[in-house]
Amino acid sequence: MGASCCSTEIENDCKGCEETVVDCPICDGTDLADPAWWRGNDDGVESFIYIVHQILDDIEKRKEPVGSFGSKRMNMLRARLYEMYWVP
Repeated sequence: MGASCCSTEIENDCKGCEETVVDCPICDGTDLADPAWWRGNDDGVESFIYIVHQILDDIEKRKEPVGSFGSKRMNMLRARLYEMYWVP
C-alpha cells in the first residue's frame, strides 16, 4: 500500500492527500473527500428520505406495516412513526 495521510497526524486539514492516496478516509466529509464518498452520502440520504415518505404514505392510507427493512434502526423508526401517527 502506498503512502497515506492516514498513517501520520493530519496536518493542515488533510492538505496533500490528493497527491498521496486515491482515497483518504480521514478526508471523508471534507472538501478533499473523494467524489465517490459524496455520491454515496447523497445516495444514502435520498434513500432514507424515500423510505420515510413510503412509511408516511402508508400511514396516510391507514395501511398496516408489512414486512421489514434490512436495518433494525429503520424498523424502529417505522414503529415510532406508526405509534405517533397511525390510527386504526
